[in-house]
Order: sequence, then C-alpha cells, then structure tokens
Amino acid sequence: MTCKNNISNLPATPPPKQTIGRSTFLVTLFVSILIIGAVFFVMNSQLTQQRAEFNANYASLQSSKDVLQSNYIALNTNYTSLQSNYYTLSSNHAILQSNYNTTQTQKNALQSNYDSLGVSYTNLMSDYYFLNGSYVDTLDSYRSLNESASLIMNVLNSYTLVTDSFERTLDDAAIRKTSSETVAAVGGTTNFWPAMQKIYNYVRTNVDYVHDIEMPYPSLWQWQTFENETYFTNINISTTQNYIQSPELTLDILQGDCDDMAILNYAMIKYFMIYVSGSEYDLYLAQISFSGGDAHLAIILPVTGDRITIIDPAGNYLTESYSTIDAQSTLIELQAYSSYWNSHGYGSITSMSIYNITVVDGDYNTIIEDGNLNQVANAINNIT
Repeated sequence: MTCKNNISNLPATPPPKQTIGRSTFLVTLFVSILIIGAVFFVMNSQLTQQRAEFNANYASLQSSKDVLQSNYIALNTNYTSLQSNYYTLSSNHAILQSNYNTTQTQKNALQSNYDSLGVSYTNLMSDYYFLNGSYVDTLDSYRSLNESASLIMNVLNSYTLVTDSFERTLDDAAIRKTSSETVAAVGGTTNFWPAMQKIYNYVRTNVDYVHDIEMPYPSLWQWQTFENETYFTNINISTTQNYIQSPELTLDILQGDCDDMAILNYAMIKYFMIYVSGSEYDLYLAQISFSGGDAHLAIILPVTGDRITIIDPAGNYLTESYSTIDAQSTLIELQAYSSYWNSHGYGSITSMSIYNITVVDGDYNTIIEDGNLNQVANAINNIT
C-alpha cells in the first residue's frame, strides 16, 4: 500500500505550545495543600470529637450492658425461683382444689344435716315450750306443797320442841293471856320477891302434873337445793310423848308436865315484871338432862352477887331460906339442885342448856348449850 503524505493539508507551521508559569503552579499547589490541610484538620477534629463521643457512648453502653447483664442474671434467678414457686403453687392449687371439692361435698352434707336439724329444732322448741309450761306449773305446785310441808314441820316442832315453842308460848300475846291469874296470884302486891313466891305457889297448887300425850313430829327430813330454793324430798313422821302447851291452855285445863308448868310460871313472872311492877329482869329457862336418861325444864332467876334462884314448880323445888324464897351462890345452888334430883332417883344433872327469851316476839338467846354445872355457873355469873 502506498502512502501518500498529503502535505498540502497540514498547517504550514505547528501551533504554539501553551505553558503554565512555574509560580502559578506553585501557588496553586500551595493553596491546594492549604485547602486539603484545612479540610483534613476540620475532618480530623470532627473525627476526634466523634471518636470521643463514640468512646463515651461505648463506655456508657458497656456500663448499661453490665447493668443489663446483672439485671438479666437477677431476673433469670427470679424467673427460676418464680418457676419453682409456680410449680409448687400449681401443685398446692391441685391439692386445694381437691380439698375444696371434698369440703364442698362435706358442706353440702352438713347443709342437709343442718336443714334436718332445723326441722328437729323447731319440733323440739315446740315440745320445750309445752314442757316448760308444764314444768312451771309443776314447780309452782311443788313449791306450794313444799311451803305447806315446811309450815306443818314448823307447827309440829313448835308443839314438840321446847325452843321451837317459844314464839308460840312466850311472846307478848301469850304472856298477856295470863293477866287475870297473875294478878290474882300476887294478891295486889308489887313487891318482887313475895310475888315470885306467890306465883310459884299458884302454879304448884293449881296445876296437876300429868304426862304428855303422843304427838307426831318430823323425826327425819331430807331436802335438795334447786335454783337457790330448798325443797323437801323426804319427811319421816314419828311420835313422841311430848306436847308443849301454851300458858293459856295450861290455865284452862289446869294440868301439864314439867315443860308446861315451867312455861306457865315463866309467863306469869314476865307478866308481873312488865305489866304489874314495871321492872323487867333477866329470867332464864333451863333445859336439863339427868344421868338417868330423863329430861326436865325449870326456871333460873339470876341475882346480883353471882347468885341464882331456881324455880321448879313441877319438881317441887324452890331456892329458899327458912321456907322463904331466896337466892344462893350459883354453883352451890346448882349442885344442891342436882343432889335433890339424884335423891329422887333421876340421877345427877349431866348437862344444862340455858335460854333467855325475848317475850316481845318469842325470840331467844342461848346463854350456854349442853354445859356441865361448872360451865353453866360461869356462864350465868359472867352475865350477871
């Protein structure tokens, strides 16, 4: 292939070469370096700041991570514990559910029993009200019967027991019923000692000694306390040859035993003291037991100077000096009185009970109970 240079088409001379000045290049380069340095500085500062912030955030995150890790461990531990508790509670729940079902069954059975008992209770309450009404009526009747039995016992005792008779035989109403006989006996005198002699003589002369009739008396009784009230459950009635008359009855029939004559003599003396002379003194009734087994009732009049006068119309005994009523030393007179009875075959006095009666209402005070002669003498002397 033939190449032909088309020289005619080329420029006649090459174009001039364009060049940049050295100084301009250097300035441009320097400016570029400055710009790049400034940019690098700025970027480096930003990067340093970002790195510091990153480090701070990393440390914070690391701390948060540690906290979260610790919390995770704690939560995991709690979870494990809660899981265990859950299993335990679940097991307990199953047991409780079973117990609940059993309890519910029992409750239903109890409810059924309760309902049945409610019906029975209603029926029982109806029976109770009926029985309670009958009980109250029966108790009232029994209480009335008990009061009647008690009254009968008191009445029987007042006719057979000396001390129980005082309210009936030696109260003010009883002694005032001896008024006409007492006034007639003393014959108008108000002198104490002659009046005592005359009253003794009146009883001794006008009242005949007779033995008592058989009287029923409660020899044994049993009782029971219920609701603070005493109810008799058994009473045995026996008989005794002892009937204590009132002074009025003794004056009407003019006979009686030692109890009746002593009580009459006592009532007449008290009437004289209170309603005739106007001066009342102590006067005792003496219940006496003999070694031979008999019992007796007499009057003892205490006198100042440790002396007494014994007045015993049934025993035909009066403390006297030269056939006139008198007072003697207490113990000596009691011993003489005991010897008197011993000489009549009754034996000596083994014991005496001394009573001082308040004739306003028949109440009495026991001076001594079942004392021997020395004890009785000391008891009387200590009062006078």
